[in-house]
Order: sequence, then structure tokens, then C-alpha cells
Amino acid sequence: MSGNNLKVGLLLYINGSLGGAERRLVRVYDEMCKKDNSIICDVLVRCCDYNRTLEIFDESNCLPFYLNIKCFRSAKECLKYQFVNKYDVIHFFDPNRFNLFSQIVCKIKRRANLYSVCAVRDAYGQSDLKRTFTIRLQARLADAIDLLYPSGIQYISSLTNKDKITITPNTFTDLNLFYPSEKQKIMLFAAARLEKFKNPILLVDAVNIAQTAMRDSGYRVIILGKGDLQADLEKKISDYGIGDIIHLLGYKKSSEYIPEAEVFFSLQISENYPSQSLAEATACGCYLIITDVGDSRRCGDESFCSFIDSSPETLAMAIKNYIESRDCNEKNPYIDAARTFAIKNYDINVSRKYFSNILEGLK
Repeated sequence: MSGNNLKVGLLLYINGSLGGAERRLVRVYDEMCKKDNSIICDVLVRCCDYNRTLEIFDESNCLPFYLNIKCFRSAKECLKYQFVNKYDVIHFFDPNRFNLFSQIVCKIKRRANLYSVCAVRDAYGQSDLKRTFTIRLQARLADAIDLLYPSGIQYISSLTNKDKITITPNTFTDLNLFYPSEKQKIMLFAAARLEKFKNPILLVDAVNIAQTAMRDSGYRVIILGKGDLQADLEKKISDYGIGDIIHLLGYKKSSEYIPEAEVFFSLQISENYPSQSLAEATACGCYLIITDVGDSRRCGDESFCSFIDSSPETLAMAIKNYIESRDCNEKNPYIDAARTFAIKNYDINVSRKYFSNILEGLK
């Protein structure tokens, strides 16, 4: 480490959009560098050019001001840059060969590496054999492990020394960017990637059941994101004849939609905690409808949430119950409850101090 500065390389692979893990880490490093000029962070982006990287950061509401963004056309160029440049810590969050090679570079150059376990399947031991083998290797090579899911401690500690594992303190969001605006009759589902474990099909099936109540009350559903399930969603919406009340808009800045939405859905199959999108929706005073799995009840309480099982009938009932509750209340009773929860629980300074302490311990 040169002088009193600590230099970190944050590894990112960008392919069309940023997921919650990327948004969370970019935001917290930007905040760390803003508050502590002894920390220098380079975001090392492979396989995406500089201008497109900036666009994606902006689309994801996490355009950094205090980080150095360096882009590489290939994985080989990025590895070479890591080898030549003097980083004190390399931080990564995905089990793959590139990150494994980066750890080996760290060992050769006697640098520390920090592994954030951010995928539910990785934390709970649900990955396939090939991915599990990589996770095991990377966990053993890591000098410190940041575990996003409290319930994953049993599995991850079976792979490596438990003493080097710490658990992320909840999540956070930008409470100034995500703030309630004038509410519209919008129910929102937002995911960077429309994949099976995000469960968007469940929402379409439920809207089909609740379509009469939604039409009569003037509510509509907006789905943000793209991915493997997009064609299936479009076909179901067409087959059900509900294209007038449910709309697929693709990738959009969530900050342009969440503040005016009344309801936000998080319907993941095995875990919703600690979703960045849920934190954003809570800060915007949304009523939350959440599948009751894993540690999802950490994301809110029943003053502004409905926790449901993963059936279309139950979700449709939750939608209709919300509509009826709004019919009975002149004022939206959920906005203040959600906003108060966000202010109490989603302060970025808690996470800033957490990561600063990890980095300090890796000096």
C-alpha cells in the first residue's frame, strides 16, 4: 500500500444492465470515496466500452462521481491490467473463471481479495456442480467474504473458515433520489433481468384472475426489464387478453416509475431480501406485495406490506384487497409507513462503515 492510501479494484462484467449487486456495490464505493479520500476505487469493467458503461450506470440510477471507471475489451486485457497495477484489494462477487484467475493474480502479487456472495443460489448451496466447485475454490482463496444473506451462513461457513465471513447489514438506497411523488394507479414490477427466479409469470397469471377488479378501478401493471422470459410473458398477456392493463416496457430507469407507483411487487421464488428495488420502492412510499420466502420479512412490515405464498390466486387476492383498501381510504395510508421504514433501515452510512471496516482489516 503506497502512503496512507488504499487502492481497490472492483470487478464488473456488464452485459446490458446492472443487477442489484452491481448497483449496491457501485453506490457504496462511491459513498466511501466521497467521505474518505484515503480510499481510491477503480471500477474495472470487462467487455463493455466506456461510453456504454456510463449509459448503463445512468440508466441504473448509480452513475458514480468519485470512482475511476476503466473499461477493457477482453478479459485478458483486464487481467493484465490487474497484474501490472498496484491494487491493495480486488473485490468481486460472481463465481466464474475470470474472478478465480483474478484471485490467483492477487496471491502471486500478495494482494488481498474480497468476495461478496450476492446470488441466492450460491449462498444457499443451490447452484449446479460446476458453479459449486468454483464457489468452493473462491471461498477458500478469499481473504474476506461479504455474505449478503444471513440465512446463508451455514452453507458458506461449511466451505471455508467462518472467521473471515461477515454479513452485510441490510441494504440501502438513495433516499433523496427515491422519494414519493404524486401517486398514480400504477402497480410496478421491476427487474434488471426477467428470469424464472424473479417470477414475473406469477404476476401475469394473477392479473388475469384480478383483471375485472383492476379495470373497474382503473389500475394497470407495468413490468420493467428484459430477459429470457420476455417472449413467454408477451404470449401470455396476449392469450389472456390483458394487454390493456399490463405493459412490458423493457429497460427503463426505475427512478422514473417507482416514485409515482402505488404498489410494488417482489415475487422471487426463494428470497427477496435484501432487494435494491424493494428498498427503492419502500423509500418511494409504495405498498409492497412480497412472496413470503427466506428472509423477505426483513424488507418491511404489515403496515405497508402483504406477504403471500407463490400462487396466482393468492397474489390476485392481494391485488384485489389493496384496491378495496384504497376505495375505503381518501388518503393513501401506506406512504408514510413505508417512507418511515426506509429512513430507519436504509441509510447508506451503515453499509459504508461496514465495507470500510472490511477494507481496513485487509490492509
